[in-house]
Amino acid sequence: MLKGRVLKSTGKFYAIQTEGSDALIQASLLGKYKQSITEYTNPIAVGDFVDVSQEDQSENWRITNIYPRENAIIRKSVNLSKQKHIIASNIDRLFLVISLKEPQTTRMFIDRYLVAAEQYAIPTTLIFNKLDLLDTAEKQRLNLLCEIYQTIGYDCFKISIHTQEGLELLREVLHNQTVLFSGHSGVGKSSLLNYFLPDLHSKTAPISKTHKQGQHTTTFAQMHSFSKNSFLIDTPGVKSFDLVDIDPLELHHYFKELFSASSQCKFHNCQHISEPNCEITKRVALGKIDPTRYKNYTLIKNDLMLNNTYRRKKT
Repeated sequence: MLKGRVLKSTGKFYAIQTEGSDALIQASLLGKYKQSITEYTNPIAVGDFVDVSQEDQSENWRITNIYPRENAIIRKSVNLSKQKHIIASNIDRLFLVISLKEPQTTRMFIDRYLVAAEQYAIPTTLIFNKLDLLDTAEKQRLNLLCEIYQTIGYDCFKISIHTQEGLELLREVLHNQTVLFSGHSGVGKSSLLNYFLPDLHSKTAPISKTHKQGQHTTTFAQMHSFSKNSFLIDTPGVKSFDLVDIDPLELHHYFKELFSASSQCKFHNCQHISEPNCEITKRVALGKIDPTRYKNYTLIKNDLMLNNTYRRKKT
């Protein structure tokens, strides 16, 4: 039996890099796991640590054990079931790749993704790509967004794949960690990977001229070795992001600036909507908390309460 890490998942077979070896083996999942892990569309995710063994008198490899995850980025499955989908696990840092145009990444998408990362205390860096496409007014808007999120505590990078502006500064923070690249289709995730890993030749595609949206080029999540002890994870584009396993009464815990202010509310069970002497609503009125972030908090909270998505379960 060997221990290894899942570098690629195609849904049926998994590419595993075993400890002490650069070679990859292809393994499938034991049937008992498929039957027992039904809450996820993908019981095994890129980044998982697993045990593998060969079948008796066979060259086929099977995954025989899945180790507990330190963390994961999880969202509600896009199908109509109540299942969840694990984007990746055991991550040291999330790079959320964003573009203000072609395609536009909304503030709601950013804040939902940040909540999912805060749920497992995953450090997140916001990567604003396509700087070369922005006019003066749009650059001013970008600077304001960076100021908002940097004040909250999120590192922000402004880059352009086309002009390569800011890319070498970004390279400096990739070493000695597992970094997940995620975001909408078309924001430049695969192009970024191609820059840092020129031998990768990840497929890219132009933005749809009709809808100004990205087109899927990455089909399955895949982890790539960047340097010693460094891995970069490329993922399929995410169109929407619905949260799971979050108690709506505790949602403010995952908004850094709301949580830090909540200790000064008059009532310990304050929900920061219309309660008297609420420190959060007071700071919003004074302009000390960004109103769009607060509005997104209320909308997400309502969505969680209406859809009853909270369940006390761990990955």
